[in-house]
Amino acid sequence: MQLLDVPTDGRFRVALRVYDFDATGEGAVVARIFDQGLGSLLAQREMSLPVGQMETPPTRPGYAQILDLAQAFPQLASHAKVRVEIEPLTFGLRYWAYISVANNDTQFVTTITEQ
Repeated sequence: MQLLDVPTDGRFRVALRVYDFDATGEGAVVARIFDQGLGSLLAQREMSLPVGQMETPPTRPGYAQILDLAQAFPQLASHAKVRVEIEPLTFGLRYWAYISVANNDTQFVTTITEQ
């Protein structure tokens, strides 16, 4: 899955969220961040997708997030836009991911979904 044209400048708060539909509690993905224009790898992080510990059986999907990409990966600041690639590490994982981009001035939110 690829999430394209993700802004990196300080006018926006950018969050990545990933869900495991089957709520196995064992799902995992790797998020890789590339420069949108050059294609060079800038950062990556493995993310496990745990489910709520108090639910048996789980009633919500497995879930992981990075609430602020700029804070998590300071090296993104020198790149105008990035591309985020999500790859499952768990065989057969049914997952969905999106990025929310909140404008710090207007508080308007835009979502970036799979391309």
